[in-house]
Amino acid sequence: MATDTFFDRPLRWPLAFAITALSYALAGVAALPLAIPPGYATPLYPAAGVALAAVLIFGRRMLPAVLLGSLCTNLAVALFRGPLQPADLPVTLAIAAGATLQASVGALLIRRFVQQPLTLSEPRDIGMFLIAAMASCLINPCFSNLALWLNGNVRADDLAFSASTWWIGDLLGVLIATPALLALLGRPRDAWAPRRLSVGLTLTLVTVLLTLGIRQVVQWNEERLQTAFDHDAANAVQALGAQLREPLQALEALNGVFLASEQVTASEMHLATRAWLVPGRLQAMSWIERVQRAELPAFEARVRAEPGMQQFKAFDGRDAPQAALARPPGWPGDDMLVVRYLEPLSTNAEALGVNVLSTLAARPAAEHARDSGRPAASAGFRLTEQPPGEDQLGVAIYQAVYAPGPAPAPAQRSAAMRGAVSVVLRMDDQLRALGPRLPPYLALCLLDVSPGEPSRRLAG
Repeated sequence: MATDTFFDRPLRWPLAFAITALSYALAGVAALPLAIPPGYATPLYPAAGVALAAVLIFGRRMLPAVLLGSLCTNLAVALFRGPLQPADLPVTLAIAAGATLQASVGALLIRRFVQQPLTLSEPRDIGMFLIAAMASCLINPCFSNLALWLNGNVRADDLAFSASTWWIGDLLGVLIATPALLALLGRPRDAWAPRRLSVGLTLTLVTVLLTLGIRQVVQWNEERLQTAFDHDAANAVQALGAQLREPLQALEALNGVFLASEQVTASEMHLATRAWLVPGRLQAMSWIERVQRAELPAFEARVRAEPGMQQFKAFDGRDAPQAALARPPGWPGDDMLVVRYLEPLSTNAEALGVNVLSTLAARPAAEHARDSGRPAASAGFRLTEQPPGEDQLGVAIYQAVYAPGPAPAPAQRSAAMRGAVSVVLRMDDQLRALGPRLPPYLALCLLDVSPGEPSRRLAG
């Protein structure tokens, strides 16, 4: 009985090493399209069978080749997910070490409990081979998923699913690829050579069919997930749109108060805004009065005569010196839009008395509200009054209030405007309020995409 083969010759071991590493890497990369997120676990992984067959045929000297092939495969996974990060290297090394240990233990169990020389011709031998494969294939799923969890690649909730998928993939890879490679290269040759077609070809066809079937299932699952995501995202956008209409309703209600009366008092302002401010998603609601600079001393004196307003002072915001906004073009005379009433005052006192036209974020919105007669939103700005540890952006929405009577024509709006009402939104709070109605996996981000301006994140 001839036992010598091409790979038995001493100078052929480097070639066997190279073929093992290359075959493992190619089989591993070929299985990547079948992987579940984050791209490591796959329900069919022939590379595990390649590793076990190489150790069974060529001995433990092939374990470094398995390690090298696994490193190449998992580096490909990391690159497939995006640019390689320093944190990817420990995970890659851990998975490669797990694959090498699994192949070593699998070969040890088979040599210990399966009749040697290995022919898998008896039912008992086939049963013990199956048990050894099932046991040894637990090693890499447990070892590698622990590394992925510690690195944050797999959530704790997904560990069981990822590990079970990994185990099934490695087990199928061993049960299919190992006998096929033994039929091609296994010893004794007189036992394995006659099975090249009956075992090798059959298992190769099974692998192809399984791959096509799993790939189709993966594609169907991806389409299902995409459809579910599109549905959830559309519902989230619709819910957010409905929620963001609430501030417009608050603005319209406050606008009605000042249209109905030219002498709204502080207590009436408090009553008019209280119900809208209770949910906590609005930073502030305000009445902004139009004042000529020449009339500013008389205006301040009138406000200070009211209870609790003795310290009131109108002032320009910090943007005014850079942009010379104290005298904005397009406004008749020397106008100011001064925050006259502000609710809740306790958390927004710094903004009481500010000239809205002197702030870069607010002025364009105030001008648009004046000229259009419709609500206008400002660009995002950093809120000065925030809870400890927060750094939210706010957006102010303005609605011009004109003199009593019929709605002025566009050319008359500037002269007829006597002030504006506004609401200020805390954008992160808007998203947080929506959170309970969103699926746990879905996160939203609000962007300001005003024409002619670079996109800016508002929240999320």
